[in-house]
Amino acid sequence: MEMSIDNYQWHEFFPHVTHNMCVVIAIWAPIVLVYFMDAQVWYAIFSTLFGGIHGAFSHLGEIRTLGMLRSRFESVPLAFSRRLMPSTDKGATKNKKLDPAQVRKNIANFSQVWNEFIFSMRQEDLISNGDRDLLLVPYSSSDVSVVQWPPFLLASKIPIALDMAKDFKGKDDEELFGKIKNDDYMYSAVIECYESLRDIIYSLLEDEADKMIVLQICYEVDESIDRQKILQNFRMSGLPSLSERLEKFLKLLLSDDRDVGNFLPQVVNVLQDIMEIITQDVMIYGHEILERVHRQSPNVENFKKEQRFERINISLRDNKSWKEKVVRLHLLLTVKESAINVPQNLEARRRITFFANSLFMNMPKAPKVRDMLSFSVLTPYYKEDVLYTDEELTKENEDGISTLFYLQKIYPDEWTNLLERINDPKLGYHDKDKSDLIRQWVSYRAQTLYRTVRGMMYYREALELQCFLELAGDTAIFGGYRTLELSQKDKGFYDRAQALADLKFTYVVSCQLYGVQKKSNDARDQSCYSNILKLMLTYPSLRVAYIDTREDTVNGRPQKVHYSVLLKGGDKLDEVWKNLKVLCSFLFA
Repeated sequence: MEMSIDNYQWHEFFPHVTHNMCVVIAIWAPIVLVYFMDAQVWYAIFSTLFGGIHGAFSHLGEIRTLGMLRSRFESVPLAFSRRLMPSTDKGATKNKKLDPAQVRKNIANFSQVWNEFIFSMRQEDLISNGDRDLLLVPYSSSDVSVVQWPPFLLASKIPIALDMAKDFKGKDDEELFGKIKNDDYMYSAVIECYESLRDIIYSLLEDEADKMIVLQICYEVDESIDRQKILQNFRMSGLPSLSERLEKFLKLLLSDDRDVGNFLPQVVNVLQDIMEIITQDVMIYGHEILERVHRQSPNVENFKKEQRFERINISLRDNKSWKEKVVRLHLLLTVKESAINVPQNLEARRRITFFANSLFMNMPKAPKVRDMLSFSVLTPYYKEDVLYTDEELTKENEDGISTLFYLQKIYPDEWTNLLERINDPKLGYHDKDKSDLIRQWVSYRAQTLYRTVRGMMYYREALELQCFLELAGDTAIFGGYRTLELSQKDKGFYDRAQALADLKFTYVVSCQLYGVQKKSNDARDQSCYSNILKLMLTYPSLRVAYIDTREDTVNGRPQKVHYSVLLKGGDKLDEVWKNLKVLCSFLFA
């Protein structure tokens, strides 16, 4: 470093330098820079490898697509119970096989959350009614001997099984059963279809002789399965025609025709056709069943086929659980294409995969709701629009495009789902209700506060559902969360769950000008006030905070006094929940 510069020619750039420090820096600087660049590259490689390995051991991205969800859906209820319901699976290890009762309990717990999740997406119009029915999981599988998986896993299984049985050329039952059992979902679909059809028809019949015929047919089926004589006692070639009549029969049961004089004869005719196909075309010895029932029913005079199956209980159409069973059986029989693209909406797919993936992550077990820390969320709001008006929806800009038209083109599938929902005759929406629902649909996609409030209130709904799962007994859980409020016996669980959820979660919107807007005569201020009020009435747990200013007399002189007001929605519209005088009122003067 102290060597003098004698022979260098290019050092004239630094003519007054007496040492070669600059030369050393000029020579080594590129090397150091390259070293840093190489270190950055090696760090990127190291972080990628380490992050990938750590993520694999942490089960991050375990389920990334709907295809992966289908392949692992059987393990989702157990993962849910281990993560969010630890008390139901204490001491269980991954290798421990659970008893069937515990498996059904896990599925019942999981179905409560899964179905509410699906219902919420339907309310947001992310999925259609058809997608909703294919994604729902029955609350209880006690009516059938197999687990009832969601129909989107069982889609097309019954038509494939029918074709397989019709075209089977062998004479060995075990070979045919082996082909069906190779696909677990197909085997579950076949067993569920048989047992559900038996229960539906048996519950419809009022005549004891008719019920006896059904029981005898089912006895022959069960005996033939146990003795492996299905192919000897039944003709597989008659199954396609039986399937066609069953589809028509179930479609009639699901129709909205309330004219008993028109509905009843159609159902009776189709039911008689079904029994005729079973006893004559499918069963080889079906006529013996009719003769046997005739001998066992001496009080039945003029026993003829045309007189059978005429007395049915049509009041079951109003039974919700029975109708859900009919809907599910109709889906199993009629969906002939794979439901691999269900749901089609990308946002719905993202939510489903994110929800399922989170259950397989290595994370602490969730504590009970009563043991968790309470938390509050505050959203500031000043004077923005909350809910679009009808005029704002149709108002065109300089390009001739309205807000409603623009959103229809961005979300075409969600708009179609909305029209399906508001035009559903079962819901009975009037024109005013339809207009309000369209305004809400647009506001959820274009207004920040409206969408934020709905999203935050999902926290409370989730806590309430979690409380229900922890407090309710097996009867309430297998009955379903949505029927809990209507049951007087289990209503105590519902009230306790609501109270505990309110204690653990509070959501406050600080509407700074709410008091001014309430007193204002301006149309826009009144619109903001009414929309905030509508939010409070829609979500009773929502709280609205604002500063109210009043003129009070202090020491004989008028003075502005400021109060911090907390409101809630109730019978008296915006009820004052808390009203505290602001001590440092001069700060707001």
